[in-house]
Amino acid sequence: MKNLYSLPVYLSLIWHAKSDRAYQIAQQIQRHFSDFQFRNFTGGDGIEVIYNSIANFDVSVRIPLNIESGHPSITVVMIDQFFTRDDQWFEFFQDLQHQSAISEYDPNFIPVVMNSDVFERFRIDMQALRWDKWDLEDEPREKRLIRELTYSLALVLRNHLQRRKPSTNEPTHQSVELEKFQVFLSHTKQGEHGEVIAKNIRRWLQDNSRLSSFLDIYDISAGELFPDVIDRNIERSVFLAIRTDYYSSSEWCRREVIEAKRKGVPFIVIDCVSSDVERSFPYLGNVPVVRMDSEDQGYLPQVAGRLFNEILKDLLWRCRIESLPLTPSNVFFLSRPPELISIIFLDSMSPADVIVYPDPPLGSEEINLLTESWKNLHVQTISQWLARNSTQVFIN
Repeated sequence: MKNLYSLPVYLSLIWHAKSDRAYQIAQQIQRHFSDFQFRNFTGGDGIEVIYNSIANFDVSVRIPLNIESGHPSITVVMIDQFFTRDDQWFEFFQDLQHQSAISEYDPNFIPVVMNSDVFERFRIDMQALRWDKWDLEDEPREKRLIRELTYSLALVLRNHLQRRKPSTNEPTHQSVELEKFQVFLSHTKQGEHGEVIAKNIRRWLQDNSRLSSFLDIYDISAGELFPDVIDRNIERSVFLAIRTDYYSSSEWCRREVIEAKRKGVPFIVIDCVSSDVERSFPYLGNVPVVRMDSEDQGYLPQVAGRLFNEILKDLLWRCRIESLPLTPSNVFFLSRPPELISIIFLDSMSPADVIVYPDPPLGSEEINLLTESWKNLHVQTISQWLARNSTQVFIN
């Protein structure tokens, strides 16, 4: 029987055995993707990071990943002076490029160029990450590499989900692959900070990332209806609420928050409140919050990193649900901890329904509030639900 805990998403890291620097970078990458925030969204191992660095080659390492398995995966090769001076590693790299080019499963192979002289020896026929050209003033190179790999993993998972859809008139695999992830910048124009911060984030994303953004002052054409354009773009975005002093007082901001919760899209709050506020908005809860000074632009790489993480976690959750056998119709999967507003938005709820959400579990006081509001409701984390149902066969 299929192991319900199994969600193989592989990130394979390859570097020359003599490169201590590459080894230290690999350790940082491994720690990041092994973090609980990713495990929580799969109920298991989440993203499996595989190390490949040995001095002597044999058959077992010629293919670092079982590409033919069809599992979502990325192979990352960190290329430095040790790599380029070793004929065996050079041949290995050429073989890996060839395998990537001919595989029907479209594996993702990412070279990371760590020294500019790499191109004197290597011919690289694909886009590489240019570690050697990254500016250290904005953020450490290691953090930027993690951000780039997070984005690449998100693309792999999105393409994996697209391939598994029945054939329809929806966008082709190539068009989906080229489509950028979008950030919806929710802000108020009241006060002096909201619009400035939104513009700064938009500009930084354009210059330093592969994320696109939706900002109403630029992206709503003359004559278009605000509600239609806003709702359509919230549905296809990761939602970023820029909470400044007057944010909760804005009718449009409140409406955007509720719509984002209704759609269940990835959601982040950056808290820029600088003084007392007359009211808070209750539906900004149960989502990650990044605290920042409204006048400090040094926060922008941190915000971008969090955006990438939330996009990846959402796709991990969708892949987890897609990988399960057919489940009873009374089981509802939510990508964040349930709250009262979640129950309102669920369609066709009936007694004895089950809501399944990412780990960690809610506190007993929160569960009691939910079950008091909806009798016979069962609330479980994904790991709890898998543990209770791993030996059953589900049918609708």
